[in-house]
Amino acid sequence: MKSVILCFLLVIFASGCIAPVPLVPFTHELRSEYKLSKEELTQLQYYVSDTITLQREMSSSEKQVTPGHNLKLVKDKQVEEVVVLPRTPGIATIIVDWAMNISFEEGNALTFTCKHGDAETISGGRYQLGFANIKNNEVDYDKKKYQVITGCYAYILIDLQELNKFKKDSRTVPGIKLK
Repeated sequence: MKSVILCFLLVIFASGCIAPVPLVPFTHELRSEYKLSKEELTQLQYYVSDTITLQREMSSSEKQVTPGHNLKLVKDKQVEEVVVLPRTPGIATIIVDWAMNISFEEGNALTFTCKHGDAETISGGRYQLGFANIKNNEVDYDKKKYQVITGCYAYILIDLQELNKFKKDSRTVPGIKLK
């Protein structure tokens, strides 16, 4: 009986010690290195690096908050709030050369870009949260304008091991010796 209890405790202890999957920033360099097509990019699982908090003031005519979003009172105003926690999984829905829309909930997506306008590539080529209006920290979400309260520098992550399924066939030739 003691050995059964000991085995049970070891299993519980071991399962608690399993480290989460190591994630790395998804960069334009990785995208280029693996020669990922748009179709292949839609088959990857993405995660967000940091908490992203979006808020927008509700108009007096609006009656409902989108399911899964919160209603808060901020400075005597009703505010709809959307929170995306770190490591929340998402999928790519729209992909262009320097940007991708990542959806963390059905029907909505945030844009992540590794370039701002014609500016140079973002540090490290990471796909970072993109803004509809950078001066006001605004993003388009759920067909509305939201202000980014936290997570202005959030970026997308991937499991590097997942990229191995897209590793292109490669082989080393043995060469031919002169006879």
